[in-house]
Amino acid sequence: MELDLYWATHAGIDPLELFRKNPGHFPLVHLKDMAKTEKREFAEVGTGSIDFQRILDARKLAGIEHYFVEQDSVTNGTPLEAIAVSFKNVEKLTM
Repeated sequence: MELDLYWATHAGIDPLELFRKNPGHFPLVHLKDMAKTEKREFAEVGTGSIDFQRILDARKLAGIEHYFVEQDSVTNGTPLEAIAVSFKNVEKLTM
């Protein structure tokens, strides 16, 4: 199963609850953040409302082996600037 953390969160589903109900079934996840706005549009990883550290702390339970940064659209700047922000913030996460 490849879980898109943005869409799970957007639907009101806690990824950790999915992990507890289906341990080891999420080897792949998308790190895609949600803006802290009413529209909840896409945001660079680490700038939005999703607590990725909390999710990655449960990586053994989930079975996470690989994660992918995904940015469907950019609201500020260029795509390369957006991925640079995401990359910088992913590097800060404790794996």
